[in-house]
Amino acid sequence: MRFLVAVLSLLVLSGCAQAQQETALRLTEQAQSLLRENGRDQFHPEALALLDQAVALDPRYLPARQERLNQFLVKPDLKLALEEAREVARIQGDVPEAMLLYCLVYEHEYGPTQDALKCYESVANGIKGRGPDPHRDLNYALALRMNGAPDSEAVAEQHLQTIEHEEVRALAASLLQELAREEVVNAFLPVHHTKQDQ
Repeated sequence: MRFLVAVLSLLVLSGCAQAQQETALRLTEQAQSLLRENGRDQFHPEALALLDQAVALDPRYLPARQERLNQFLVKPDLKLALEEAREVARIQGDVPEAMLLYCLVYEHEYGPTQDALKCYESVANGIKGRGPDPHRDLNYALALRMNGAPDSEAVAEQHLQTIEHEEVRALAASLLQELAREEVVNAFLPVHHTKQDQ
């Protein structure tokens, strides 16, 4: 009898979890529709409210979290954006690419502090730990540049040599060699203000 109750409980719970995820998906799709109609680079309180509901139903639902992060960035509420970027990275298993976004948001909020530099170093180490050719990964080269690593310029050159398409190479060169540090951070974040505006 206990076994039957346990099995039934699991079935009910899994059904509830699936219903919550479907509802979170529906709410996120509604928010995305509003954002498409009104412009993704604008803050939309209605869309954020839908995304908040989706996250409340399913805190690990990544599409809702990512859209919410973008809304915090364009609002701008960088403290909430930083928390959301960290949560997105955590949900994704702290993969270096997700952590790089967290580092960029962190630097935008607090500047190129020692903690920001350590964050970029962690990203570079995570990518380097994957295999023998980390220089092929733009994220690796960018993390080294933002960390101020001594070999960042050499790695940038190596990375650029691996890119076949001229347009892609030019974009990568601007990120790795031409843009000022603040411009690199701003290139990744849809934030339309300076610290003085806050």
